Amino acid sequence: MKRKGMHRRRKLALLAVLLIMVGIAVWRIWQTPRPTVLHRQDAWLSSAEPEMVDTLPDNAFTAELPEEIDGRLLYIRDYSASGHYQIVWEGVSAEAAESYLTALLDKGFTRLMGTAEDIASGVLLARGDLTLSISLSGGTLNMLMTRAEEPTPTPLPEWLADW
Repeated sequence: MKRKGMHRRRKLALLAVLLIMVGIAVWRIWQTPRPTVLHRQDAWLSSAEPEMVDTLPDNAFTAELPEEIDGRLLYIRDYSASGHYQIVWEGVSAEAAESYLTALLDKGFTRLMGTAEDIASGVLLARGDLTLSISLSGGTLNMLMTRAEEPTPTPLPEWLADW
């Protein structure tokens, strides 16, 4: 009987040691810092540095916009190789932002969604293949312009192409 009880204690001790070792291994894995990996669709975010400008450059993105907004142009980021373009203004009042939004709607943009809180507001507009994501917070107006990519047709496998 003593032998059976001792055998059981030995098993419990081994099980406890095993659980402690697994717990330490899991904890160490959890504590290991992981590098931030951008997903392929987000890789464009790191592809452009802010460019300080006084006036908007003429390009396919800015041609879609109404006259300048009442505020100071802070910077742009040209992600146009991936279909994106960012413009940031500062010193923009809520009234100036509302006026600019009205001008965009007058140019044919459609409001898809929007939200407004005490300290920030945002709206998503679209026209054709162009989507505008606009946010206003603390006098800073940020606009991200995105052109929809044309879908690339996937070729049919040879065995299916003959059907």
